[in-house]
Amino acid sequence: MIQASLTMRRHWFVLIGCLLMVSLLIGCAKDSGSTAPVGSEATVSLAVYCQRASEADLAGIPADGVLLAPQDLAWIEGETVAELLERAARAEALAVSSQGSGSLRFIASIGGLAAVDGRSGWMFCVNDEFVMTGSGTLKVNPGDRIEWHYTMDSGFDLK
Repeated sequence: MIQASLTMRRHWFVLIGCLLMVSLLIGCAKDSGSTAPVGSEATVSLAVYCQRASEADLAGIPADGVLLAPQDLAWIEGETVAELLERAARAEALAVSSQGSGSLRFIASIGGLAAVDGRSGWMFCVNDEFVMTGSGTLKVNPGDRIEWHYTMDSGFDLK
């Protein structure tokens, strides 16, 4: 009788231990890195504009100055602004060339439009703020609105 009681107790301890272990494993498996609401896919918005080049009647530029209309893309944790641009450009068959890597990564041209002098080139803004961080370094966050703009006057011609 005493032996049966000890065996029963051991079974309960093993069962409780297993339940605790399973609950710990489930708790550790939760993704705490994403800031997306539960049950929704996190997205970012991306657009590419070249109004100044369009106004200057540069060859091959769309009349409306839009190389890539605003679109929502799936957010990928750890993706940089440059990587997001290149991923979207591949999907839209829009040529993008870059030089360097990491913090020294520079977007040289988008849609064949490149810098023609020391004052022109591509700049980007995040959530309506022009950022002075390299596009190869700055990580994209869920909900960010990224816009690339072509400048012909070191950014002074952009609003």
